[in-house]
Amino acid sequence: MAIALGHVAPDSQRLDGQTALVTGATSGLGRAIAQRLAQQGAQVVVHGRDPDRGADTVATIVEAAGTARFAAADLGSHVEVVRLAREVGDIDILVNNAGFVAFAPTTELSVGAFDATFAISALKFLGHEPN
Repeated sequence: MAIALGHVAPDSQRLDGQTALVTGATSGLGRAIAQRLAQQGAQVVVHGRDPDRGADTVATIVEAAGTARFAAADLGSHVEVVRLAREVGDIDILVNNAGFVAFAPTTELSVGAFDATFAISALKFLGHEPN
């Protein structure tokens, strides 16, 4: 289902009663997606690592008459991903928005920064755990 920005979906496309998990939802595109899903009627689980930014995103959604809660997790940790899944429970919508990037030329990245980027941006979606 495509949701055009600035357009409120007709009643037939509302998300009432559905739960959406948006990873990386405390800023940028993830935050905008979380707000739009809430506007469409979804109960949104706002994921991020920063509780203050998570609380701010949840407050913004609630102030606009939406429903949201925050769930913190470091997606670079397999243990944290499993805990997040258990904490969140059943969902109807998943937006895998979280990502990690170290801003430097690849040749200048430390092995740790490269591994973290790859672990969060690729391996987690494939079900692999980094070493």
